[in-house]
Amino acid sequence: MFHKRKKIIFPEGTFIPTKARLLSIIQLCLGFTALLFAASEPFMGQHFTIKSKILIYDYVMGKNHVPRANLFNELSAENREEIIQNYQNLKNKLSTSFLDKIQESLNVLFFKTSSFERAWILFAIIIPILLLKKVEGSREAAWILPLIVTAYCISNELKLSSPPISDEAKLFPKEEFLVSRYLKKNINTLGVAAQQEELLKGWHLYLVEYYANEIASRNLNEFQNQIEKGEFAFNLARIEKSSSATSNVLKKQPLFLMMIYFVWNLLFALGVSTFSVFNRLKKVLS
Repeated sequence: MFHKRKKIIFPEGTFIPTKARLLSIIQLCLGFTALLFAASEPFMGQHFTIKSKILIYDYVMGKNHVPRANLFNELSAENREEIIQNYQNLKNKLSTSFLDKIQESLNVLFFKTSSFERAWILFAIIIPILLLKKVEGSREAAWILPLIVTAYCISNELKLSSPPISDEAKLFPKEEFLVSRYLKKNINTLGVAAQQEELLKGWHLYLVEYYANEIASRNLNEFQNQIEKGEFAFNLARIEKSSSATSNVLKKQPLFLMMIYFVWNLLFALGVSTFSVFNRLKKVLS
């Protein structure tokens, strides 16, 4: 009833050595992963960015929250109209067609990605395929990858600059400021939960002073209303700052990430070359 499957025996020399084959498959997977990561920006990265911005607009416009809706209605008609228009523009971006996203993906790959990164993705896919197909010269071609990464590292360090802090991010105060300004005590000796509670207290006092422009009330209900006003004004400021255009200039990559790139590609080139040489020597000696 059940037939035992016959084990397929391939002629000797059909495949490259097992370890070199494993390295080639891993490298091929990394190449496709990098390709998909870059191409998925319009589908995933931009989508979540837009959704996070929409949440801020929902907060300011008081969606399902009457007190914040009243604060929004107290704004000038011009400000309300501008916020509603920007909100609608964000909603329209979420409904971008699939073809438009494909076009944007190609734009990201060819114009918004470093030429060295594009070259690495190309060779990281082609070279492993050539190795698996046992194409002559593919082992030597593997050394192209660490050379590309070396050139990428040099260009990254000398020509590119670190991403600047966005205007929106600058709105958030540093932890040291909250501690020195409002808490005025050492919280490092406290537990994690206690530190979080103290920082939240400092954050609320910051919102009341800087954004509600009021003195913190000792009355708990009044203090909560002041926090509500401060949070509303703070998120309103975030909307104003986030509406500024972002630069498409290439950003500097972290040095540790570039070193990981280099080490892996060097090990890959060494591996596929060494394993193939050892395999040939083994055949000669046997």
